[in-house]
Amino acid sequence: MLKRAHSQHSHPAPEISHNEMDDKLLNKDTHLHVGVILIEFSACLHHLHDENLEIVDEIRRLELKLKRKFSLQQEGKMKWLLNRELEYIEFFPIEFMNDKHFVLNHTKKFGYGLRYASPKLKQDRELVHQVVQLNGCELHFASNDIRNDKEVVLEAIKIYELALTFASNELKQDKKFLIEAVRSNEKCFHYITNRVCKDMEFALEAIKQNKTALQSTSWELCQNEEFMLKAIKLLFPEFDRLVSFGRANKGIMMKLVQEHGRLLRFKIDGNALRYASQDLQDDIQIAFHAIKQNGMALKFVSTALKRIKGIVLTAVNQNGFALNYASKELKNDREVVMAAVRNEDFALQYADEMITRDQEIVIESIKQGNLVFEFISNELFVTRNSY
Repeated sequence: MLKRAHSQHSHPAPEISHNEMDDKLLNKDTHLHVGVILIEFSACLHHLHDENLEIVDEIRRLELKLKRKFSLQQEGKMKWLLNRELEYIEFFPIEFMNDKHFVLNHTKKFGYGLRYASPKLKQDRELVHQVVQLNGCELHFASNDIRNDKEVVLEAIKIYELALTFASNELKQDKKFLIEAVRSNEKCFHYITNRVCKDMEFALEAIKQNKTALQSTSWELCQNEEFMLKAIKLLFPEFDRLVSFGRANKGIMMKLVQEHGRLLRFKIDGNALRYASQDLQDDIQIAFHAIKQNGMALKFVSTALKRIKGIVLTAVNQNGFALNYASKELKNDREVVMAAVRNEDFALQYADEMITRDQEIVIESIKQGNLVFEFISNELFVTRNSY
């Protein structure tokens, strides 16, 4: 029960307005002593003296005000929590731009986030390091200093090889760093500058670190027999005594085109046959293994093998453009040409002119792509228009 002491000599207390009461009870300076009024809300309140009722009314009014304020705060908190779970496609609300946990969580859930973070967070090494482990492409939005940080960039490359393109120019010219990058993700070899890729010493070192780096070696190096010989010796130590591809025996060539053909790219992936001796180029078994890896290896088999329908069919089924290297007779073979255009519509350009009059083959070619009309016999158009 609320009690108030009276003094015989006390003067009447001055009237207090609502605003003054609010200031006194709600906005007290925190450095001052706080007076606490204890109220017993019970049924006996109606027995209070009239002079106490005014204070009770004020207390009740302030109580309602506090409840409303608390309710609004709870609603705001709930809205804030819900908004933290939304996906933001074009920007982050200002209250989240500098929130590390929000940016990281958004990246975990939706795959991106750093792009909309504040400049301060883009310079935060710890945050960026965590983000690029989720999506290496986010390195693109990091600060310049962090894109020059070897550890962070390597983490990004492990996840996404294209991240190498977002590294600083200094790192992209650092051969030692690039070797580490290739070791982490051989696919990033595609994005190393041409000047570095053409460096034989660098390319061989990259192959030592990761055998599949040979797939991305520059065309110029792949045409260099000295380089290819060294590369093969690195890949297959048992070939250490090999002097040249021209002297390769059947066992070596079979191993190259059968077991390890997928590691090769141009003269490799079957095109290792290019350096085989004439006897080996005429070997049906080696030819089959080569063209299974790469139909374009048909170019390097002997003239006699180019007349064998089974070999040519295998080649055009793997790569329709291999029709270009078939014998003249097989370029006019309906089954061979049909297989070629089903694999690659533009293979029609390599077919014999007689076969381009075949309506079924032409229709099949058009099904695959509608840009082949220039390879269709004019006679066929005349025939169709005559009806």
